[in-house]
Amino acid sequence: MSTSIASLQPLARIVGYARYVFGGLLLLTIVLLTWQRVGMEQVVELTGDHFQVWIEDDRSSSDGGASVGSIEKNGRDLVVHCHIVPKYGWPYCKLTFNLLKENVGMDMSTFDYMTIDGHYSGTGNPGFSLALAQVEEGLTRLDQWETFKVHQVDKLDLPADGKLRIPLKWFAVAPWWKDMAKPSMEHAAVNVDNVARVELLIRGDGKDGKHVFTLRRLQLHGKVIALNTLLMGLVSAWVLCAVGWLVAVTLSLRTELKDREAAIALLKEVNKALELEARDLAGQAHIDPLTGALNRQGLRAALMSTSSLLADPMAVIFIDIDHFKSINDTHGHDVGDDVLRKFANV
Repeated sequence: MSTSIASLQPLARIVGYARYVFGGLLLLTIVLLTWQRVGMEQVVELTGDHFQVWIEDDRSSSDGGASVGSIEKNGRDLVVHCHIVPKYGWPYCKLTFNLLKENVGMDMSTFDYMTIDGHYSGTGNPGFSLALAQVEEGLTRLDQWETFKVHQVDKLDLPADGKLRIPLKWFAVAPWWKDMAKPSMEHAAVNVDNVARVELLIRGDGKDGKHVFTLRRLQLHGKVIALNTLLMGLVSAWVLCAVGWLVAVTLSLRTELKDREAAIALLKEVNKALELEARDLAGQAHIDPLTGALNRQGLRAALMSTSSLLADPMAVIFIDIDHFKSINDTHGHDVGDDVLRKFANV
């Protein structure tokens, strides 16, 4: 009983530890999922002094446009002045943010959306567009702007409060870039893991007009840990704990089984010893320890046994030693014991 209880103690400890581990992991899972949903925000500010910024217009195009764009800073704000002149089909002014650092762009794949906070005044519709210029491996050359893979979203309307939210899933690869680069299916899909530039375009619906746009903030928003990444991590942690639990239980049960087998083997040895001791004690109960002859109990057992009852007729002789007491009194009990042993042998 004590051996069984002792062998169960490691398994009981493992069960106890498992309760704490799985309980802690459950609490951690709830906390992380809740935090991921309501918090865990990361925000990257593109305006300010974080990245190089400049203004471009269609005068630099090969078709020789005539639109004029300029930029000035008013505190933290960027004030863009754009005079759209429809000299050719796609007139524009373009505010560009350079994200390249040591020829490596920004990974936007972990972000969910962009926000524009600004104020517009001018003639007609500004015709905002937003573009992300991706460095596409094997296709893009940094010294040739037309080789950048362009993702764009057009016809953005600035709300009355000047705050616009643009989910990154709205962006699509520009059809003109596909026609020019003729990419494979792999490169034709949306990919924003190496964005070199963010471009905010004013098109003015292609009509002549002056536009003034004050950009207060241009930000990227996302989670510190994406939901899919967090779920994969949590699932991996649960699987690891479950496998560890099974391994620990298996090893504990194997140890317990070995302990029980050892206990059973020990009990068998003890049983054998007890049987031998019982036989020895049984023999001592029927034999006189001094002379080695059958005592009264042994004689009764011998006479009453089945083999004795079925044997040939026999006789029993009772012999007494006269004056034996004088031997003990004269020569001592050791001599008397010796006489008894020799007499029994005869």
